[in-house]
Amino acid sequence: MKTSDYRTTARDNANAANSARVVLVKGDHRGIRRARWLSVATTKNILQNLFFAFA
Repeated sequence: MKTSDYRTTARDNANAANSARVVLVKGDHRGIRRARWLSVATTKNILQNLFFAFA
């Protein structure tokens, strides 16, 4: 593999990672479920904080 081929591949990987909604660093697909759970928990916490701030 030439150096220019490596740069193209690295750039393509970076573009794919930037456009993805979820990027798994490890090959474990359970990370998607954990990311979703974390997103829901964070949103719930923000809504609770807003409620108590203005209630």
